[in-house]
Amino acid sequence: MTCCEVDIIINEDDLDSKTINEGKYAKFTVKGDMVKAVGDVWAEIWKMDLNRKYDTDFELYHNDSEDMNNQTIDIFISLN
Repeated sequence: MTCCEVDIIINEDDLDSKTINEGKYAKFTVKGDMVKAVGDVWAEIWKMDLNRKYDTDFELYHNDSEDMNNQTIDIFISLN
């Protein structure tokens, strides 16, 4: 799923909308390969003793490089 922040939805029939709920989030920043680096960090997150809410976890891909092996990705984990 790809998404972006919007103020209004012009043609709602063509889009699925998701709301990122307010609250506390743990943020993990990953730099590296979009697949391997993100997968490795998720494996570490699952091992952590976080007070997770399991509500709205999401990833933000910055697309700050044309090199897919050198990307910045933020992972946000909802917390209680």
